[in-house]
Amino acid sequence: MKVGEVVGMETIQVEANVPLREAARLMTEENVGCLIVLERRSLVGILTERDVVFAVSEGNESSGEVWEYMTTAPVTALPEASFAEVATLMIEEHIRHLPVVSASSDFWGVISIRDVLAVLSGDEPQRELTFVGDALDIDPDEVADSL
Repeated sequence: MKVGEVVGMETIQVEANVPLREAARLMTEENVGCLIVLERRSLVGILTERDVVFAVSEGNESSGEVWEYMTTAPVTALPEASFAEVATLMIEEHIRHLPVVSASSDFWGVISIRDVLAVLSGDEPQRELTFVGDALDIDPDEVADSL
């Protein structure tokens, strides 16, 4: 199975100029460990729990904005990557959330370490996974042919 076949439904987007406190509140409300920052359909950054903790450690959780603490140019996976490849990449890079981005820079979604563990162990994921191409008007047959 390739990561492009499934991506997490719980991908939540945020604007780069949103106050950090508001972004942290959104992460809590949506029960997610990261927020994605897009411009058009291209990934420009990811704000993770670790980024928020760093901001708090500097005392900037009240005055900072997402763009100041998000990870720009994050490590990504191609849709055709296998879950084994993604697991290795996540371990090597010490990350728990991996954006999936096509070769043409279109954002597909985020694979979490929980998603990877569920697929590799043969268990059902704790949350439903879906093909994000539905939301982006991408034909699943074209994707399957390209994998």
